[in-house]
Amino acid sequence: HHPAHAANAFYTSGFDEALCISIDAYGSGMTNVVAVGRRGKPIEVLHRTPYPHSFGAYYEQLTSALGYAPNRHEGKILGLAAYGDPELLMDVVRARLDERAGEVGLRGTLNAFFPRLLSLRFTKQDIAAAYQGAMERAVSEVVKYWVNKTGIHNIVLSGGVCANVKLNQRIFETEGVQKIFVHPGMGDGGLCTGAAFLLEEAQGMEPYVMENAFLGPEYPESEMRAAIERADLPYERFDEVEEKIADLAVSNEVVARYNGRMEYGPRALGNRTVLYRAADPSVNRWLNQQLGRTEFMPFAPATMFEQRHQNYKNIDGAEYTAQFMTITFDCTDKMIEENPAAVHVDGTARPQLVTRTSNPSFYKTLDAVNRRCGVATLINTSYNMHEEPIVCSPDDAVRAFTEGRIGVLAMGPYLAWLPEKGRPAALDNAESVPSA
Repeated sequence: HHPAHAANAFYTSGFDEALCISIDAYGSGMTNVVAVGRRGKPIEVLHRTPYPHSFGAYYEQLTSALGYAPNRHEGKILGLAAYGDPELLMDVVRARLDERAGEVGLRGTLNAFFPRLLSLRFTKQDIAAAYQGAMERAVSEVVKYWVNKTGIHNIVLSGGVCANVKLNQRIFETEGVQKIFVHPGMGDGGLCTGAAFLLEEAQGMEPYVMENAFLGPEYPESEMRAAIERADLPYERFDEVEEKIADLAVSNEVVARYNGRMEYGPRALGNRTVLYRAADPSVNRWLNQQLGRTEFMPFAPATMFEQRHQNYKNIDGAEYTAQFMTITFDCTDKMIEENPAAVHVDGTARPQLVTRTSNPSFYKTLDAVNRRCGVATLINTSYNMHEEPIVCSPDDAVRAFTEGRIGVLAMGPYLAWLPEKGRPAALDNAESVPSA
């Protein structure tokens, strides 16, 4: 289990050498594994932490105690934590951790009644902040120990707990860490690829850089058009659809974008995505309502790679992993001023950096937006209804669009809209190919 997580992280990192850390709820009797990956050599496990010393279980019990669904709503708790004071209960929570050299014992925290008891006296925000903060500090100390012990300064992460983007930021900021990569399929859904890497390891598997995460199904234009027509949606076809999406975005339209192959991993990265400008935070509330979601974190921004330093602090060494939306960064004043809808209350954002080669169509869209308004960022949230998977097929996309009643559907080269809303005014001057 954990060797597969470690293999995922190392072999897709592109690093010649890395400290591989897998942090999970449970797998093969273990919860955490520390290993070393070196080019041309099998991954070497240095340390294993047995169950029940599990930060995954720690967060699951916190999620349940605060009234949310464990194994489902941990992301809500992460967002909630930013609204609390982590120091108010920090000593209380950390006193229940058994922090040792290179590992953390958690037996004292695996008591579902403890956070419930705290909730009788303290706010959910402060409890979440203390638990999140205690985990960040404890894991950071573990990372620091192994960096010093091995002399390796590149960190690669996998395992379900590494979906916690604030934890990943804290690990990157740990003394001695120079570069970080978080595998985009960090949860157990990625174990299949990790197992394949381990099998290939015996044949001389080499670390490589993932060009993109678009490994899922792709559907032909004919099926996209058929799905739109089955739903009786008015539509038009555009040769330069990215320019039209930009026109819509700068006119404050919300665009559901369906294009190319589906993403691997839990993040929408531009092909099964809902896009809109990040200038107005109120759109977050509207879109959450339309999609049936309740979130405490703002939606994530997608930013042109060349604009990374203008928008995010301390990003050098994490640019690659930021292409997969797996880590937060502190935002610059420019980012906060221009894109407030994408910035959390703690001043951080979880960006997707988009390169010209990783997703040419999405990059062209951001570039077109930048040419129109001088801002190379759009909100990018997953294209799905609440509690449903990200849309896969054209029919999935059309159903989510009609149920969510969101602005415009951009499916391949087609733009479709709801009949009752009419043709978007931003398209009035468009030169379209008639939808014969």
